[in-house]
Amino acid sequence: MSRGSGRMERVSPGTVMGIVRKVASIALAVLLLASFNFAAFYISQGDPMVWMVPKGADYEIKEMIVDEARLDESLYVQYLDYIIDTFTGDFRVSTSVYRGVQIQDLIWDNAGNTLALLSLGLVGSLALGAALEMAVGRRRAGARAALVHGLSLLLLSMPVFALSLMVMWGIVQFDVGLPLQGDGTSAPYDEGDLWSVAEHIILPVSLVVLSSAGLASLLIREGLRPMGATGAPMKGWMPAFASGLVRLRPAPHFFVAWTMAAALLVDAAFNYDGLGSMMLMALYHLDFPLLMAVVFMASMATMAASLLMSACLHLVAGRRLADSLSDWGRRDPAETAPAPSGGPAPAFRRDWSDASWSWFRSSAAGMAALVVLAVIIALGVLAPAIAPVPDPSGLEYLEPYVYPDWRNPLPPSLEPSPYSGMTHYLGTDYIGRDVFSLWLFGARDAGLLAAALVLGTIAIGLAIGALASETADISGRAPRAADFLLTAGGRAMVAVPLPLFIAARFLTQRDISLAPVFLLLAFYAWAWFLIARPVRAATRRANGRVSRSVWLPSSLAESLSVAKFAVPIAFLVQSQLFAIGFGSGSDVTWGRLMSTAYSYSAFMTGDWHLILPPLVGVTVVCAAAFVLLDRAEHAVRAAAPAP
Repeated sequence: MSRGSGRMERVSPGTVMGIVRKVASIALAVLLLASFNFAAFYISQGDPMVWMVPKGADYEIKEMIVDEARLDESLYVQYLDYIIDTFTGDFRVSTSVYRGVQIQDLIWDNAGNTLALLSLGLVGSLALGAALEMAVGRRRAGARAALVHGLSLLLLSMPVFALSLMVMWGIVQFDVGLPLQGDGTSAPYDEGDLWSVAEHIILPVSLVVLSSAGLASLLIREGLRPMGATGAPMKGWMPAFASGLVRLRPAPHFFVAWTMAAALLVDAAFNYDGLGSMMLMALYHLDFPLLMAVVFMASMATMAASLLMSACLHLVAGRRLADSLSDWGRRDPAETAPAPSGGPAPAFRRDWSDASWSWFRSSAAGMAALVVLAVIIALGVLAPAIAPVPDPSGLEYLEPYVYPDWRNPLPPSLEPSPYSGMTHYLGTDYIGRDVFSLWLFGARDAGLLAAALVLGTIAIGLAIGALASETADISGRAPRAADFLLTAGGRAMVAVPLPLFIAARFLTQRDISLAPVFLLLAFYAWAWFLIARPVRAATRRANGRVSRSVWLPSSLAESLSVAKFAVPIAFLVQSQLFAIGFGSGSDVTWGRLMSTAYSYSAFMTGDWHLILPPLVGVTVVCAAAFVLLDRAEHAVRAAAPAP
């Protein structure tokens, strides 16, 4: 109701058109998702009569597959038939995993498990993230704030796949009593017994919640910063939290996509019978219809959850329905975020870049993060010289397997091996490679990847800022149509849980040597959408009438504000995708160490030294990258000249 008048709130025509455009953008994004799916896993494979019809299948199954996919028709008809079938819930038949079985009869139970994991993960992580921010209190600085935000950063930076393996290791070693699932194990449960079901979901849900709660807390912290900078009072915690998240859009969509990715990874680690496990089976057996169905279902679930959460945040933040609808239908956030306070700006500014560096040097946290990353890179560069073995994969450096007295994997030891004379400070893996050497060589890959992600993201942000400064006043049908299409494409890309789409495409081709390169390209395309919104909005608010000395630091600051979240998460994604097989077997990375631990079921054999080192390495790099970029953003904002 409006100010006691008793009349229903009225929505303006502009708001209605904004909502119509958003709905049309969502519909186009769904169509693009289905089309991308068809192009990547259908057209690019060549003649479907060759790769879709399994060799050795009987005549009845062949006819069923041909009839279901309309393989005897033109490609245009096959595409239309696929779109219609997909939107009506007909996912055709499995060609290898469950040969001849209707996929829609299989996928719904798995999709339900993943939706339950995603829903509980979103609710639990937002609640835990909000609780962490409430523990900080209204003062956004001080020892308590540093402790809480440090804990949030730790939760964000820990790879959930390796954390899942460590949790399973703890269950086995300490006989916790909870049922265990994972690679090579089975833990049946009674669906009619609620306690039995709860026992089986408590660990997967808890790990998804922990993995996403850190991101939720840090996003809420980011959204609340303008209030701390301006001294604005908080009128209730929940509206303040919701308003902060709304102000950061499209970051909430990013949060939902990350939670879905965590759910898929936890599902894969625990063999939870969800979409993640089904996707791995489809990939390993090259069951393309099943793979297409799983990718589409996961993407649609991500988009639906994202829209639902966005609507709820607007209602909680706006309170009035008309205001909520108006802001939800707006292309750019209504509220502007002033520069966060992080310390006094230099009194004398000859040049904002010099002033930024002076401010950054005064930050102990920023310099410490820079030193940590420099040490990691140095360890990687010097790995051939300082590692116990110069080539951990070389056959001449493998520890022999002498049954029954000397069997790999060996535990950590300070004593030299009686057979090779090498000292394995972190033990060996199951084929006799020195884990400490593998970790050092993995540091080189980690340093190069982190540097590439940081530089690439900043370059994208500056390019978008330069373009936005020239085209801030978008008018005319053609520019608006292009803007609409780009927004829909970005929405579709964010709906895909991480760059899993590109990785799966290369794995199906059995050509995974280039997968890391295209993972980076996929991430940059993803980062483009995340960076474009705040950079473009900031430039438009200035009406484009700004000099280079103003838009350059502004674009850089907005790019850093996205990069500090995107870079650690992209690094986590790369390592965890490698852990479940999305990478070349010859790569020496921390992700491959996780893969070794998973494939060997190290959590069952008690070989913690195969799990903990890569977990610690990834966590340190991610946390250091976040702190470094966060302090750099503060430095740029503090030193940037006023428009």
